[in-house]
Amino acid sequence: MFMRTLECLNEVIYKALGYIPIVSTVIKIVNSYVFEGDVRAMDRFAPWWLWFKAIGLPLIVAVLIAASLLHDSFSFPHHAEYKFDLNGSLLDVKNCFELQLKSPIAPLDAPGQLILSVFPNLLGFGIGVYALIFALSPKSLQFLQEHLAEQFNAKKRKQGSALMLNSSMAYPLLVIAISIVPAVFQQMNGKNALLIFSGWTVFWYGFVVVVELLGVLFSLGEHDAIDKLSLEERN
Repeated sequence: MFMRTLECLNEVIYKALGYIPIVSTVIKIVNSYVFEGDVRAMDRFAPWWLWFKAIGLPLIVAVLIAASLLHDSFSFPHHAEYKFDLNGSLLDVKNCFELQLKSPIAPLDAPGQLILSVFPNLLGFGIGVYALIFALSPKSLQFLQEHLAEQFNAKKRKQGSALMLNSSMAYPLLVIAISIVPAVFQQMNGKNALLIFSGWTVFWYGFVVVVELLGVLFSLGEHDAIDKLSLEERN
């Protein structure tokens, strides 16, 4: 009963968010990517462990890379705040820490500039690559669906469909497009420590998803080459 209630709540929230412009588009693409193209992504959110696997782990990698680059550029200065009563007696001591930028070192202090110079070109490239989906033969999609069906039967996979090809290409493009927003804010507030760290995190996360996109293209190219070789042997 409790699980059924959670499932209903999941579907209701997903449907409600679907009426919000822009947010609905982002959720549909991201959720389909996390759900590996499963048809259930059309009416509910994917389970949390799939979110962690698809987005959480790569994001942690990006945060660690950003932190390793900037660990010498930031400091956490400490100061104490004292509170006294009317008689001068000490009431409380509050320890305060604040993330600050110690000494900006170019180009580590300008991730926004790097993103704005690189990502628009990647976005244009990715959109061109995305058009390849419409040129795929029905046989290629059928082969992918049959391969997934074999994994379902062998209990090696619990979700997914040939639609994963679509979401695997759309999600990296979405990340690249959204990455431009924090890059602009970082350019406007050049010395803000949090924006600098966020900018580098976004940059490396974008790099990770671009590598994943290349992996999808590699798989498509490999299958297409094998298919053509098989056709030549039959002829």
